[in-house]
Amino acid sequence: MRSLKLLPPADQLSTLAFSPSETSLVYTAEANTPENNTDDLFSKFRFLPDYGERYVGRKRPTLFLARWAHNAESLGTPDEDIMPTVSGITVPTPSDTSISFGQAQFVVDDILLATGYEFSEDGRRLGVMACYNRPTAIWELKLDLASGSVALGPQDTIVALSATKVSDPSRSSRSPRPIPGTSAALWLSHELGGPHASCFSLHKVALNARDRGEAATARDEVPPATVLVPVIDKIRDGFMGGFAGLYADGLLARPFIRTGGRVYLLMRTSQRSRLEVILIDLEQPKSVVRLTPAESSDDLWSWSPLATDGRKWVLASRSAPTVPNELLLGRLEEHRGRPRVTWQVIEMPSLTRRGEQPDIDKTIGRL
Repeated sequence: MRSLKLLPPADQLSTLAFSPSETSLVYTAEANTPENNTDDLFSKFRFLPDYGERYVGRKRPTLFLARWAHNAESLGTPDEDIMPTVSGITVPTPSDTSISFGQAQFVVDDILLATGYEFSEDGRRLGVMACYNRPTAIWELKLDLASGSVALGPQDTIVALSATKVSDPSRSSRSPRPIPGTSAALWLSHELGGPHASCFSLHKVALNARDRGEAATARDEVPPATVLVPVIDKIRDGFMGGFAGLYADGLLARPFIRTGGRVYLLMRTSQRSRLEVILIDLEQPKSVVRLTPAESSDDLWSWSPLATDGRKWVLASRSAPTVPNELLLGRLEEHRGRPRVTWQVIEMPSLTRRGEQPDIDKTIGRL
């Protein structure tokens, strides 16, 4: 059995997602160092750069597929001959390009969307932690699962029949998220080069994954992506209600909410000096609902969404300069055709008397 090292809990290269049929999951792990081969006796010792900050020593991030059933029917009929298996995913890419894949998500059981991190021309690995201007793209990976009638052994490899870049090659794209119930997907996009964390745009593409054949590899078979939320260089009251744009580390694993007959994207973004939770209407994306706006000039809470049930409940945390993290549960409801949320604090930190609010305020006042 392989000896695998899990990647650190960061969004850049990490992956953990179940297939729609819940018969397999895809994850990212560090592959074993290859053994020396007869053609190059020193291949095991040749220098291979890692991915830098928070990824020191991580040189071979690889997608793996864990399978415990080959079709949905087999879940109800246990078969002693079919054992859970783990197989690496080999992805064919252009011969002049070396790519590491992460952030994989299932579209259907045999199609993945993943973020591909490209090496530089001289073979260097560019740091990816908080560097959102690197050459990265969204790829659609069609897997070869034709051998589903026979259990794959632990040393077998699943080959991607095709690897198609679906994002704009002139931009740095990441965090792909298939939209449930559709053949479309979203991702975040950033200017290639330039500032490391400037304003992002939100893109959507219709994949038509169920209708595309296995030979669909040409770039022109992928429709161009639609920009749902553009890059905003200057805040304007007459445009999106003064919204400042998207400044986000990434998207939740399940960021979609269906309420009032519409599908919304739930995410966090920086607005001036605070972090806010927002909803983006996927049918009218320029209508952004701010669920945690500042109620006064003294409102210094910064918010982070943690999870949602996809319908009406949102779990989030918040903190302020003088208040540690609190856990809140929000209930979404319709109000005059627009969603709004009612928050309830369900967990607060236990502070010593010395750390309570009045003492903290006095300490800050003396500084």
